[in-house]
Amino acid sequence: MKLEHWKKDLQERKDKLQKVLNKKNVEIIKNASDTRIKSPKDLSLNKHLYDNMPSWLRELWMSDAQYYYEAIASLPYVYKDEKPNM
Repeated sequence: MKLEHWKKDLQERKDKLQKVLNKKNVEIIKNASDTRIKSPKDLSLNKHLYDNMPSWLRELWMSDAQYYYEAIASLPYVYKDEKPNM
């Protein structure tokens, strides 16, 4: 499952953004805001896996996917038009 991956990814991005606030480093801002997730379909959730999960695990998985997407979806706007957007 992707739960651990999503958790690790969000933690790494949070750490990068914290460095930005401390150092005002534009390159870190650009790096932290670069994400391939542009829409929920980019999460690449597996329908076969979903269909074979217990219902409680489906709910947990979907909830985590939604949390991850909502957290990461706004990152591309942190660095926009070749400059920090803060």
